[in-house]
Amino acid sequence: MRRRVLIRSIQRLLKPDDHVARAAFMWRLHRWALPLGVVAGAAVALLGLVTGNFESVAFAIAAGIAVGAVASLASAEYRVLALVNDELVMMRGSRTRNVAVEVLERRLPNNSVRLVSSTAVVSDWLILERRFSTTRRYQQEMIEMAGFAAS
Repeated sequence: MRRRVLIRSIQRLLKPDDHVARAAFMWRLHRWALPLGVVAGAAVALLGLVTGNFESVAFAIAAGIAVGAVASLASAEYRVLALVNDELVMMRGSRTRNVAVEVLERRLPNNSVRLVSSTAVVSDWLILERRFSTTRRYQQEMIEMAGFAAS
């Protein structure tokens, strides 16, 4: 179902005669995501404790962690990589759903997609010298697109 929604969103951005063979949804955290999250979380916890708005230290820590997580995830970039008519296309992805919203670059150069690491949950890919992560759901699609990019 999710794959079908992703493919449909890609086709809406392309010409009617374009054929989408493969697609994968990816994300990349900004390099300042972790420091931003730590600072935002610490600021909320300290402000709450100093002003007396939080009843306990445990609640202040929990609120700080929640705000820190939201702040660091807000800095994420979402992308869609698609194989369209024998060329790789990079698109901007939506923050709230697994859909493509804008075409960023067509005809990615050869050897532009490479597997960096893989775990049981996510795999990391180097695409145009930038590191992106994707879930295992899209790993087979990514492997096929990396093979296409290498040829």
